[in-house]
Amino acid sequence: MIKCGMFVRCSIDDEKYSRDYAIGKVKSIDEFSELLEIQFFDVTGIGDFYPKPENKQYSLHNVSHCKIRIGAIVKYKKTKYIVKASVIKKEDGLYYYYLQSETDKIECLPETVLECSYNDGYVKPLEQLKQYEFQNPMWFFGRSIVSKTMNIINNSLYGFDEIAGCKIFLKTHQLKTIVRCLQDGTCRNMIADEVGMGKTIEALAILKVFLKDNHNSKILILVPDALLEQWEIEMAYKFHILTGKDVNDNVIDLVGVNSFCENASPYSSLNSEESYDFVIADEVHKYLRDDKRYRLLLHLSKRAKNILMLSATPVQRRKDEYKKLLQLIQPKKYEQMSNEKFEELLELQGDVVRRVHEVLEDLDSYLEEIEDTFNEHTEETEEAFKDITDGLKKIYKLINDEMFQNLCSKIDYSSDDFGIEGIQSAIAYVCENYQFERSIIRNRRDEDEDYNLRELIEIPYDMRTNFNNTEYNIYKELAFWIERSDLDYDTFLQHYKSIVSSFFSSAAAFYNELKNTVLSVPEELLQLADNWKNEEAENLENINTYMEDPTGFESRINNIIDFIDQEASEQKVLVFTSFDETFSLFKEAFINYFGEQHCTFFSRNMDSDERELGAYRFETDEDYWILLSDESGGEGRNFQNADILVHIDLPWSANDLEQRIGRLDRIGRERNKPVISVACYSQETLEEDLFSFWNDGIGIFTKSQSGLEIIMNSMDEKIIRALSKDFKYGLANIIEDVNKELEGLKEVIKKERYFDVAEYKYQAINRIMDNTRELYAANEKQLFGDSMMKWSSLSGFRGHELEKSMVRFDASSFSLNSAYNSLFVPPDIRLMISDKINQLQNKVRSMNGDRAIHTDNNYIQGTFDRQIALDNDYIHFFAPGDPIFDSIVNNALNSYKGTCAAFACKAYADWEGFIFTWNLSPDEIKILKKGLSTHLIDKYRGFMPIEQFQCAVSISDSHSVAEAEILKVYNYLMTSDNVNRKKFQHLGKRAGINSNMDIFASVYPPERWEELVDENYKKAIKMVKKRISAKLNKQLGLLKIELLKNSGAKKATTNYYLQTGLPEDDGINEMIFKCFSNPRLVLDSACYVRLINEG
Repeated sequence: MIKCGMFVRCSIDDEKYSRDYAIGKVKSIDEFSELLEIQFFDVTGIGDFYPKPENKQYSLHNVSHCKIRIGAIVKYKKTKYIVKASVIKKEDGLYYYYLQSETDKIECLPETVLECSYNDGYVKPLEQLKQYEFQNPMWFFGRSIVSKTMNIINNSLYGFDEIAGCKIFLKTHQLKTIVRCLQDGTCRNMIADEVGMGKTIEALAILKVFLKDNHNSKILILVPDALLEQWEIEMAYKFHILTGKDVNDNVIDLVGVNSFCENASPYSSLNSEESYDFVIADEVHKYLRDDKRYRLLLHLSKRAKNILMLSATPVQRRKDEYKKLLQLIQPKKYEQMSNEKFEELLELQGDVVRRVHEVLEDLDSYLEEIEDTFNEHTEETEEAFKDITDGLKKIYKLINDEMFQNLCSKIDYSSDDFGIEGIQSAIAYVCENYQFERSIIRNRRDEDEDYNLRELIEIPYDMRTNFNNTEYNIYKELAFWIERSDLDYDTFLQHYKSIVSSFFSSAAAFYNELKNTVLSVPEELLQLADNWKNEEAENLENINTYMEDPTGFESRINNIIDFIDQEASEQKVLVFTSFDETFSLFKEAFINYFGEQHCTFFSRNMDSDERELGAYRFETDEDYWILLSDESGGEGRNFQNADILVHIDLPWSANDLEQRIGRLDRIGRERNKPVISVACYSQETLEEDLFSFWNDGIGIFTKSQSGLEIIMNSMDEKIIRALSKDFKYGLANIIEDVNKELEGLKEVIKKERYFDVAEYKYQAINRIMDNTRELYAANEKQLFGDSMMKWSSLSGFRGHELEKSMVRFDASSFSLNSAYNSLFVPPDIRLMISDKINQLQNKVRSMNGDRAIHTDNNYIQGTFDRQIALDNDYIHFFAPGDPIFDSIVNNALNSYKGTCAAFACKAYADWEGFIFTWNLSPDEIKILKKGLSTHLIDKYRGFMPIEQFQCAVSISDSHSVAEAEILKVYNYLMTSDNVNRKKFQHLGKRAGINSNMDIFASVYPPERWEELVDENYKKAIKMVKKRISAKLNKQLGLLKIELLKNSGAKKATTNYYLQTGLPEDDGINEMIFKCFSNPRLVLDSACYVRLINEG
């Protein structure tokens, strides 16, 4: 029964079979004439493009009670809210809406007090079908692909929808990190991933999600000064985060550590009442050696609601460092904790790690036995299985955890998988829950899968030749000068290290260091250095002659140029140096020999535009195959497109060297593309000892040092201490001892890594997340390409397709007349064009000679293809969160134009019937009724089937074609490659005297048609519920185990780690389970299909 204050759906065209509708509110009812006065609203500004329907009277029989769609913006008392869910109450027949305010407050209000825009109504596709509301099949097909992929996004983990639109590879561990940091409402975490796992990416992804869900927040990002520009670029190009105020009035400050500390006096800063809502601090392990900076960061942490710190992976054996890191994220907990108590907790953790490592090694042996016996149960496999169960018993004896015992009891050796899944589940349970401090997140590379192959090429040269005579004489004089000086560690580090390292770079760098040192340099040494610098300049002029036959002219610069010319030609070559003078020298040499059209440069002495142009050319242009960089390109930059890395000089810091190699050795690098380091060094010198230290002592050129970063500072210290004691032989003498020490540490770290990897690898929820990500990736390219363009064209928003999946939009892309069909609201193209990031991208492309930008810059050019966007920082990515992408998706999903159709087409079989498509999602109302945030269930969304469910129901019993075959044909026809207007006959077409619609209605009169629809929908809903039940039951079983594990683990670990205050069972887990066990099944689309056998 229609009442005043209800929202109703009204036809706003005068056609016999209406196609255009609006939602309005009943203002009054004339019961005698059965006429309603309808008022329409514009809450979102759609009236700026399309006139709001006039308020007028409608017949009671021509309207129907209508819901406001989920996600719509509504107004209540001049405040705007987002609709999260709705229920209808039997008592008054009104819809009640759960609304979320800007501050995340949840309210439940009746429709009578709300206003919503006239295009924000929701109509059930089944009702459209009954009313002959057959929209054009092109609309139907266009929307279907969009709906399929967005259903995956919307039902995925918290934050997935936001980061899916960022220019990054979507990795499961990154998704899990976002959930782990934000699901509880407060983030106090440290990301301590191994190098190359993407700590910066994870931090910015977390910030991106935080910024979307929060308003008026104050954010501080504190980074090393050398990385300021890189953070700014990553924020802008990959995440579209700019410093200053954002659209939600959040204020973002990006500050360098040095300037921050200089501006913070020791009194005002530490006693300041200023606080931040979110603080991100990079490389916090470096604060451990600077007391002032450490105390400042600790103060910031205490005053910040949310804190996210990035650190090298801590080694728990280094107890003092580990505790100081933990104090930064949990100051209340660890500042008061005694060292004895802390060591006791660490020892308990160590006991668990050791026991788990033993079981994991037994599991590896077990898997090998199974493989060797060709998956047969034998005495050998049984014996190996017993080793594992014995190990699990030892773990139980240690932790006395009932949930763990329950998991172990379900391990069945006789099962088809030899009990492996059960073993992995039990191990994952321990690894996840028995870390005494879970606020530290350690994502590790899997030993078997995630490491890129590293290779080393050596190009040494002999200094003791006529060609290098001056250089050799200087080396002897330099050694003599240092050896006769009585040096201690601090003196060598402060004054001599830069001189010695510059000598093993270039004559120009060495001479500059000698001229600028405060030390008293022997006159003979200074004169020799000047002679060497002049010789180097002369040799540079003769480089082409030397390269005709390099034999006899071997030197640092000649060997490097010869190698690049002969062994690396046409490959992407990244060349590093630590000295400005060496950079200038090699820049001139490369230009002279290889040509300016093949060389590009990246240096801190270039302005930012020039640096970005250099990076852009190296990334995108095959002609520019050499990039020469100083250390400013050694941290944070992604140059993984490079094939070869050449070290002109060797860093004296392990982490600096690892950072260089890490520009290539990153997640996302092609699996079959080794990371090749080319090391040039002088033989029989200290430089060869340094090379041996890195190569033989640590193995850095051929093996990733992931997990060892935090201890590498001590390796750097060992180098300086060895040289200050014995300049000639000190370094060579400690290599063997360093190797032994590292092997012992690696064994400890190996156990910790096994522990961390097992937690991730064997958890059911992570496997589900992997499947979600892969399913999304499989559909993403089709959605982001052809399908999006097809829908936008139908909606009157036509981009100009260019080559290589590039698309251009400008002010002329939007056609108001065409867009009226779907009430498409375009993004503000002019605002996007003037956007700072678009201007930066265009500027770099313009500097590179993009003629189109020179002649006309009033457009935005980009791609829907993620790989193309990732390969080029300087083009726009049309993806979730982007105004163009979102406007297209929102129009497709929220438009009733694409939810119902009737069409005929040719196929290989005769068939007539209905095809229904549903979406499945957790019932969030159970959470909202308690006034709780829906983020409670975000961690578990992966346990809900995320694919759409379809049923094909034949109208006639005579059809012998199987349902699976019909759905196969239907989905094939729906793919963008196969959608062609000429293939399909639109059975709802109204044009003409004897229209398709009139013919259809005569064949299926209203009363018969409605009966037919109802009858077949009942069949379909029965079929789909059966399928969902079969699919859901297994997932629910896994969810129940996960919830039980979480609940039991809290109690067990609290006991194990001697903590007080057992967590209370507040019924949250039971409520979460109910959300999933009774999910919402929503009909997404319905269509009548007639397939005609082509014969």
